[in-house]
Amino acid sequence: TVSWADPKNAETASSQVKAVYVKNLPQHINQDKLRELFEHHGKITKVVLPPAKPGQEQSRYGFVHFADRSSAMRA
Repeated sequence: TVSWADPKNAETASSQVKAVYVKNLPQHINQDKLRELFEHHGKITKVVLPPAKPGQEQSRYGFVHFADRSSAMRA
């Protein structure tokens, strides 16, 4: 599941968001694999895959940051 990564700073207009939030990731996913899955949409500047919390290994999530908004929209 992919959706917009909403900015924490309310002053940042949502039209500036270049990152997507990806949830329901498999346990074996890593940053390189996540990058590989999304790089065909455009240039990726950063991939963030927080470690799974104990007991929540089944609900992995991550963020993919693109160089431009149009790439994020394609994703």
